[in-house]
Amino acid sequence: MTDATNRAIWLLTLRWARSEVFKDIDERVGAFLNRQLAGEWPYVWLDATYLKVR
Repeated sequence: MTDATNRAIWLLTLRWARSEVFKDIDERVGAFLNRQLAGEWPYVWLDATYLKVR
């Protein structure tokens, strides 16, 4: 095989592997974002304005 053929095969393999990794990550993130939250989740709302004056 030529060097160009080897490079093309390597790039196709790399793209496939990267695609599989991102597919797995997308599934995990989707499951995390769509999970049900149980119990109470207290929070504090803060609002502020900061002005630097001489």
